[in-house]
Amino acid sequence: MYDDVAGLRFTLEEDGFERFEIACSHEESSVRSFLLGKDGVDEALVLRTCQRYELYLHGPEAAAVLKGLGRKIGVDVSPDSDRLLVGNSVVEHLLRVACGLESGVLGEDEILGQLRGAYKRASEADALGDTLDTIALKALRVGERARTETRINEGRVSLGSVTLDRAREELPEVSGVDELQDANVLVVGAGEVAQLVVKALAHRIAVDDTDDEASLTVANRTLENAEELAAVVGGEAVALVDLGDDHLSAADLVVTATGADDRVLSIADLVGHELVVFDLANPRDVDPAVDDLDDVALVTIEDVLSVRNDGLQQREAAIPAVEEIIAEERVRLAEQLRAEEVDDTLSQIYSRAHERREAEFERALDRLDAESEQLTPEQEAAMRDFSEALVNKLLHPKTTALRQAAATDDRETVDAWLTLFDRTVDEIAVDDVREKSECDAEESTSEADAETR
Repeated sequence: MYDDVAGLRFTLEEDGFERFEIACSHEESSVRSFLLGKDGVDEALVLRTCQRYELYLHGPEAAAVLKGLGRKIGVDVSPDSDRLLVGNSVVEHLLRVACGLESGVLGEDEILGQLRGAYKRASEADALGDTLDTIALKALRVGERARTETRINEGRVSLGSVTLDRAREELPEVSGVDELQDANVLVVGAGEVAQLVVKALAHRIAVDDTDDEASLTVANRTLENAEELAAVVGGEAVALVDLGDDHLSAADLVVTATGADDRVLSIADLVGHELVVFDLANPRDVDPAVDDLDDVALVTIEDVLSVRNDGLQQREAAIPAVEEIIAEERVRLAEQLRAEEVDDTLSQIYSRAHERREAEFERALDRLDAESEQLTPEQEAAMRDFSEALVNKLLHPKTTALRQAAATDDRETVDAWLTLFDRTVDEIAVDDVREKSECDAEESTSEADAETR
């Protein structure tokens, strides 16, 4: 059923920054167009996040195209690798992605919105057919069920989010600031932890739907790195050696996350300031004695991790329930796709059969007209209804058997019926062409006879 479905996945964690950037260096629309331009590719879906890049294709050459692309980028696409996904593994993976089970932050909500956006763009670009459209919609449905029926997204587990939650509690008491977007934030460091905090801040501002940019200053030993991180929310950057009392005076919230061996902020640096300070570094950036200052609230990495781990345990406990939902919905998806496959063929059969019936009916009417035995409109309608009912009744037992075989995943029976029906469709088409040729020949003969006479 999923033989013609394939996926290729990249993650920042597994591939590193350089390879990840190479993989997703082109615009989503151009990638879709490129893939759909390949022979044997009928559908394409591109999912890109800040840490994940995945391509999903449907078509007889889907796996071959993605394998070639993976080799060109230089990743392992052998059968032993889970990089290239084929068949059932594609569906399983996408459902897990939608539920947040594959995310760096377990159960994150953002991935569901990102998948919904990817689906919408692919749909608007006519890049989806019945198969990927059905699979993507199922993934969105499963992601919503997981978050509604389990606790997979409850509690904060991102270090950045936990930090900001705690800051929001502390700020009103220390500096009188009620909302994060109203706070002046100073981030010292530009590494992974600092990035998590700044990106979480950017997300909060987007969720709050405010047009204001956060007041953010990033201080770092390498000014270029500070500038790059500050640009995430339109902030400012300063070299660490230039960090002074004026920056601390302007700040309401300070987050330190450097890799320095020595203290970055001493008690002397913070005396006289009203601040909430988060020391997320190991070893510590801030002198522990700062905690004794009346106007400074010091929160350590241990405090933050304690809250984060509580939330993580809560989410991990929900994993079995989410996996049960995935298993249940996979069965429903398989049934749905089998039914759609069967219905597509049956639609062709019924359409061709009724085309043939209508042609024969019109031919019978012509014969009656030739013999001056026209039917009344009521009689003609009754006979047409009779012919339609007769065709439907003749086809009904066969279509019922086919649908029952599809429902029970009796692949052998389904394939046999589909083969038979396809042959029937071909025979009807051949007969139609033959009859049309014969009719054309008869008309030509009649015209020739008339000219001779």
